[in-house]
Formats: sequence, C-alpha cells, structure tokens
Amino acid sequence: MFKVTARTVLELGSELISSDVIAFYELVKNGFDAGTKSGVEIRFDIVLGLRSYSSLRNRTQEQEVPLDKLKTRCLSELDAGAASLYASAKTCISSAKSYEELFSALEEVYSLNSIRVIDSGTGMSKTDLTDKFLVIGTPSRKIAVERSVAEGKDKPDFLGEKGLGRLSAMRLGDTLSITTARR
Repeated sequence: MFKVTARTVLELGSELISSDVIAFYELVKNGFDAGTKSGVEIRFDIVLGLRSYSSLRNRTQEQEVPLDKLKTRCLSELDAGAASLYASAKTCISSAKSYEELFSALEEVYSLNSIRVIDSGTGMSKTDLTDKFLVIGTPSRKIAVERSVAEGKDKPDFLGEKGLGRLSAMRLGDTLSITTARR
C-alpha cells in the first residue's frame, strides 16, 4: 500500500475531470446511480463571480481607488438575480468602513456562492460516505457493472464505475457539504 498526498489528489482530479462540464456530468451520473426517479437538479446561487471577486480583491489591496467608489464598483458587480444572497452581500459590502473591512467583506460575500446538486436517490449511510464516496477508485460499482455485462443485461446497473465523482466536486469549489438520508 502507498500513501497519497492531498496535492496528488488535486492534480489527479484536475487531470481526470478536465472541465466543469465533465464535473457536472459526473455528479449527475452519481444521482442516477443513486436511483433518483425525478432526475437531478443543479442550483446555482452565485452572487459574485470569480473574475469579479479576484479583480475587486486586487483593487482593494492596491487602495488606489477611493473607498466609496470601490464600494460602488463592488456593489455593481453583485448579481441581483441571486435573490436569496443579494441583500446580505449588499449589506456586507455597504457596511465596510476601511479597505481592510472591504477586503474581508468581499471574502465573506464570495463564500456565500454555492452550487447544489440535488437528487432523490437512495442516499448514503455513514459507512457509504466514509468507505465508498470519500475513497477514490472504490471497486464496488465496477464490480456491479462487470456483473451486469457478464449476465448479459442490456444496460449496466450503474453509469459510473471508476469512483471519481467526488473529484468533480473538488473542481467546482473549495468546500463540499453533503446532506444525505438513507432510504
């Protein structure tokens, strides 16, 4: 057995999951593999995009633009379409009284962003989470797919078989929160 560092996992993930489209595809496959009957829903709650966030953070650190003008610019970059997040983001930025506070406010606002992948599948037990989902390359699905092929089934029981779904979430964001219930 050998050890793998977190950096190696990140590199592996970026090589295997080479685009956001592939990442979403893998996560949708996970939902169908879980037996969802109503499909998979993807919800984007993005109040401040990455490019805007990065640019505004840099401008805040440079302190070359007057604070009030920079705050106005920050507010103009917020997506009012992210209704549930917009009001708190606006309040957070508006209340900043220094460049340092504005920098912190931008970090807080950016952390409000989320992408939710929702399905009505069977859910995962704690054991499923720790022994399958959070372990890269588990053989459980591969074995089931091979069994389906050996039995001559028209289509395999699962779409995914490599155990790479969680790497998709790593590509799409810095934080992963899983809410699941076993049925």
